[in-house]
Amino acid sequence: MNKEQTVEEFIIELLVQEHGKLRDEVSPELRHKNLCGSLEAMTEAHAAFVDNPSFVNWNIMITAMATYQWWMQKKVE
Repeated sequence: MNKEQTVEEFIIELLVQEHGKLRDEVSPELRHKNLCGSLEAMTEAHAAFVDNPSFVNWNIMITAMATYQWWMQKKVE
């Protein structure tokens, strides 16, 4: 990860490499599966951050939120 790049930008870059650009279509099933996974990760990351507000838990929570936002906006077929 480039030091000038934010966590959010890094995660979005990884998602684009794996699943194409935001407006590239994916199946509704794939989008739903990844939305559910990112929502579960976001819930767990939030709980971990509340229990221990460390820098690592903060970055995990930001990663989960960015992933959830990306899948919410991802275009479906």
